[in-house]
Amino acid sequence: MLSLGIIAHSFAVPCFILVFFLVLSLVIHTVYKRRVSFFYFIFPLLFIAGYFITLSASRESSFVRALNGGGRRSCEISGTVQKVQETGNGYKVTLENVRLASDGGRIENCIAYTDEEYGRGALLRIKGTAAAFDTAKNPGEFDARKYYHTVKVGFKVYPEEIAVEKECDSLVMRFADRISKKLRDSLYSVTDSASASVFAAMLLGEKDGLDSELSGLFADGGIGHILAISGLHVSLIGMGLYRILRKSGAEYIFSMLIGSAVIIFYGVMTGNGTSTVRAIIMYIAAVYANAAGRTYDMLSAASLAAMAMLVSNPMLLYNCGFQLSFGAVLGIIFIAGNASKALGIKGKISSAFVTSISVQAATLPVIMWNYYEIPVLSVFINMLVVPLMTVVMVSAVAGGIAGILNVCAGSFCIGPGVFVIKLYKFLCTANARIPCAVWVCGRPKAWQIALYYFILAVAVFVLKKYSGRYKAPVLAFVPAFVLLTLRFDRGFEADFLYVGQGDGIFIRGGNGAAFLVDGGSSDKKKLYEYTLEPFLMSKGVAKLDYAIVTHCDSDHVSGLFDLLRKGKISVDTVYMPASPVHDEAYDALWKTAEEAGAKVRTIYCGMRLTAGSTEITCIYPEQGGSDTERNGNSTVLVVENNGFSMLLTGDIGKEQEKELCGAVSRFAPFDVLKSAHHGSGNSNSSEFIMAASPGSIVISCGEDNRYGHPHEEALERMGEFGAVIYRTDKQGAVVFGG
Repeated sequence: MLSLGIIAHSFAVPCFILVFFLVLSLVIHTVYKRRVSFFYFIFPLLFIAGYFITLSASRESSFVRALNGGGRRSCEISGTVQKVQETGNGYKVTLENVRLASDGGRIENCIAYTDEEYGRGALLRIKGTAAAFDTAKNPGEFDARKYYHTVKVGFKVYPEEIAVEKECDSLVMRFADRISKKLRDSLYSVTDSASASVFAAMLLGEKDGLDSELSGLFADGGIGHILAISGLHVSLIGMGLYRILRKSGAEYIFSMLIGSAVIIFYGVMTGNGTSTVRAIIMYIAAVYANAAGRTYDMLSAASLAAMAMLVSNPMLLYNCGFQLSFGAVLGIIFIAGNASKALGIKGKISSAFVTSISVQAATLPVIMWNYYEIPVLSVFINMLVVPLMTVVMVSAVAGGIAGILNVCAGSFCIGPGVFVIKLYKFLCTANARIPCAVWVCGRPKAWQIALYYFILAVAVFVLKKYSGRYKAPVLAFVPAFVLLTLRFDRGFEADFLYVGQGDGIFIRGGNGAAFLVDGGSSDKKKLYEYTLEPFLMSKGVAKLDYAIVTHCDSDHVSGLFDLLRKGKISVDTVYMPASPVHDEAYDALWKTAEEAGAKVRTIYCGMRLTAGSTEITCIYPEQGGSDTERNGNSTVLVVENNGFSMLLTGDIGKEQEKELCGAVSRFAPFDVLKSAHHGSGNSNSSEFIMAASPGSIVISCGEDNRYGHPHEEALERMGEFGAVIYRTDKQGAVVFGG
């Protein structure tokens, strides 16, 4: 009910309406049962509490509201260091209890990007420039503002001056940081850096130095969860200590208190991540139940953990880590338990298989919504991985502690864990070689997720109600899974992506064929990693049928190099522009495409590509090229689909536009014209726009770009013809169809 209150506020549903229907349903239930149970009326109270807690948490300070409105602001703030993460060029410092120096007013937590490391708990005073987090400007792109909102962080600061006003005065936190540093240094001294980075992530929650190759392999194998501190890690450490104390003769209460104190300290040491806090609360509930002689109920413990965390921060409900953590627990409680009973499963191997399947079933929509891919064989890999985690954790703890005293002793103790990590790597490497081991499924619709969970809920209800008398509901996962993975957006669409200062246009043909016209940026770093790959994966595109290059300037091809090299999304055919001069960039892209296994062709005037109802016709340049300058030799394309038409112009100038007016007028009028050369005044002539007669014009350019695109004179000429003007720097991705 607390969660429903949070959701109701997020969708702006009036609270009193929902409470009225909730109370009415409870009254009807009471009349039907002919008895009054005041316990049921706690539900409306929890609902109201969730609603108003969210109302309070979602209020922004005027400072953050101004930042989110656009622009940056000079500021002087003070705040306490909550968390420190090492980045490639410095440190990312999370500050809490942040106040403005001007009036002492409390504002949202923030992140400061610093050159130096600061200890947790230190009070910093910072002068610098504050800015809002970026929002997602393309489908599938990571939305930093939404994510940081779920962890109660409102803005970022680029410091110019930093002063430490007060060092950390918490003995516990200082001791925790000291222990963490000693263990980390010890781990790196007793084994190779790649294995040490995995141990540091598993044991200490330090993912900053995580080996990128191992991290990627583990993610593709579906075992990335072992790198996050969760219930598995807490139970191994906490329950292990509790059982040792009990077997050594310690009383229940003493064992509970010592075990709980150690686990809480461990949470402080590792930064109290979302899954860690959930696991700690559930651990304390478990040992308390054991000490008090009561039966431990996992659902009650999970509910207690969820309520405690959501009361503290209701926005966590929309946090992917929170959803996965609690989704896994609920899968074990509801699906695994009832399915095992219905199927009469008792053996350890079969029980582990059912548990693994149940966790996957419960978390699948969250994974698809956030990551757009499914590790197909992860159920089987996890059956081998999870049981061996005890060896890894015990070895890591023993090796880390022994390494502080003696490196040789530490190496000996950590040896079994290193062997298991190498086994994990072998399994994931073998998995990566299997065709379709990772299925790019795309992002499902919200209604598909809701219907999926509804089907699972009905199946679990039937299994529970009839106590295993019926086995058929276990198979409900199959149609639910099929429904979840169906794609309903296979028709024609065109997406003009926001790539910063550059071009990137995705076209889905009428038969589902995928085209990418250009894919580069002169100012957006890691364009493929942060924009092209997540966009294509969110659309369920694992293979591009055609990649068409208009010309080889970096703002049109920088992301294509990574697309071809990384190999996660394959390309069948690359069409290079017809050019009389093959310069270094042209030859490099051609070679990269061939090395990636793509067919490489040249596209020139008169060529036509057909995909169902979609036709793409090249109208410029002539075979062999028409201009020695890259921009002037840009490929110009006409895209047609069932009466809808677009004209894509690359970076041609006025001279080429004049030459093309006759050819363009034969296809006119166009529904969409892609403004030439990012809205440059040296392109987009009145004669050319008149020949195209577009209903809409799309300008692809970067925010505050150094070229001043789009130029004012070009905007004036476009405005003369009454076309609707879209700008990617203002509106993000511009989508037609889909």
